[in-house]
Amino acid sequence: MLATWIILVIILFILIVFCLILCFCKRLKPKSEPEIYGDHNPNLDFYSNSRKSEPNGDYIEDILENWFGDYEKLERHHGYIQWLFPNKVTGLNRHAFRLNDYEIQEISRNEVLRDRVKRSFHLMLDFYGMSMTGDCQFALSLSSNDRIKNLKESPHNFLRITRILTALGEFGLRREQKNWLRFLEGMVKRGILKEADYSLNNFWTPAVQAFDR
Repeated sequence: MLATWIILVIILFILIVFCLILCFCKRLKPKSEPEIYGDHNPNLDFYSNSRKSEPNGDYIEDILENWFGDYEKLERHHGYIQWLFPNKVTGLNRHAFRLNDYEIQEISRNEVLRDRVKRSFHLMLDFYGMSMTGDCQFALSLSSNDRIKNLKESPHNFLRITRILTALGEFGLRREQKNWLRFLEGMVKRGILKEADYSLNNFWTPAVQAFDR
């Protein structure tokens, strides 16, 4: 009888230890995107104009309409860029979210949302003193001297360009992505933007090439 009780106690002890190990392993397991966001898709919500960028941001339509040409705001505000151009990697803005596959699919196939990606791109092109024609070719704008000067003096914009190039690739805008990289490369080689040589070779080009694999 005593032996039976001892066996039962041992079995119970083993079960308890096993359950504790399972719970511990579950806590250590990295959370997947659905577990992190729940039922929310924050980047999709933002592009659907139902959520503001954070911190101190706005709805995407208000940004595209009211921030265009406001170069001081676009330069000094650091909370919008990761919302306009979400990537799959975590950025410096702790209020922004990584892009997930579902959001990529929905934004890429929805004409309205995809158009907002293009308008966001035009917003930043104007900020950098550049423009894109209908046939997806790039040129310097009339205000390019001041804007290129600002780009040189504020190298954090080089990081923004990396993010933009990556987002264009994620949303399937490969032609815009590749042609813009080629245009930037030409600016660097002609000495117009020679300060970006390191970024071109170590960040911009690899960001585009990553989508060729």
